[in-house]
Amino acid sequence: MRVPMFKQSLVVTLVVILALLQLGVAHMYAKPHTSSSRIMSAVRKVQQAKTKTDALAEAESLNKLVRELGTSDVDDRTLHSIASLLDIPNDGVRYWVAWSLGLFGARAKFAVPKLLEILKVADCYVADVSSSMTIRPALERIGVTPPAWKCEKYILVERTP
Repeated sequence: MRVPMFKQSLVVTLVVILALLQLGVAHMYAKPHTSSSRIMSAVRKVQQAKTKTDALAEAESLNKLVRELGTSDVDDRTLHSIASLLDIPNDGVRYWVAWSLGLFGARAKFAVPKLLEILKVADCYVADVSSSMTIRPALERIGVTPPAWKCEKYILVERTP
């Protein structure tokens, strides 16, 4: 017995529709892998690092990720989480975080007071590398002219291995 062409077409159409619906449902329940979620994961790694050296390495990885992914898809909550890393008293972490914040331009303006506070001390560090090297350009990218360099007392910084 032959099935009429109309019924064959209807069956094929229904199979295709069911397959597409199934894909749509699977997509709805799939965990999104957005820029913000990837960056938040990197922020947590910096926060949870056991040593200063590990925190420094994780902050560098965070910066690399922000440069790789770009900033347009990053939500404000994630941006604030990145800025919260400035509270970690590790100048190496602050170096990478300031660079990352600068990539966001004017969106990171809320972080300016903290960056300026850190800069007052970091300008006085006697070190091969300090966060002042990325804070100044970050401030410029955010749209703020960095203050003139000023240091009353120099601070010798131990090198992180």
